[in-house]
Amino acid sequence: CALPICLWSNSHTQHLITATELLNYGLAAGPITSIGLDVTNAGTLPMLQMSIKIGNSSATGMTAFDSAATMNTVYTSASYMPTTGVNNFTFTTPFVWDGVSNIIIEFCHGNPSSTVTMNRTVKSITTNFTSTVKTHSTSSTGGNVICGNTSSNLLSYSVRPQFIFQGNRVCLNPTRTEVIATVTPAPAFALSTTTLDICEAASGNVTVITGAA
Repeated sequence: CALPICLWSNSHTQHLITATELLNYGLAAGPITSIGLDVTNAGTLPMLQMSIKIGNSSATGMTAFDSAATMNTVYTSASYMPTTGVNNFTFTTPFVWDGVSNIIIEFCHGNPSSTVTMNRTVKSITTNFTSTVKTHSTSSTGGNVICGNTSSNLLSYSVRPQFIFQGNRVCLNPTRTEVIATVTPAPAFALSTTTLDICEAASGNVTVITGAA
């Protein structure tokens, strides 16, 4: 799972990240090609039948799973064993963020033949809204089945992982303030044929860490 502390082998989790957060951290509209998690304790057990999904959302809190969001599967693994440090998940198909919607990131994994518990932690942040909802099963449950579990052992948190995004960077500050300027006649000047790029590589790839200082 992708909770700050992961204990269950059969788990379904959704995390909410607001558009304001993404813009303030420097992410612009466009394709997101991967996400990363900084694992502080990898544990000893792999996550089986794992999937990661992303979708746009109008939700403002996660006291329940967002059943209205259209989730896109961006990563799958039959067996994923994390390592200590940053673990990057490169998407099979980029998720194109519209730049205005909140997004949901969903993690599912299940073991159809075991209920053994895990001991795994990742770097996390505290949010001022309910940003995480999860369920888990205490019985052996396959990944596809647990992804449909939205009610058993339901818990919500105002804590979520510190995600690392790869995507387009913001050129201008989205919270810019209007400034009134007085313009006086300027001296004569000659036009140049030189092209000036005022925001170099505005659509270039950037690493954005939610919750980073």
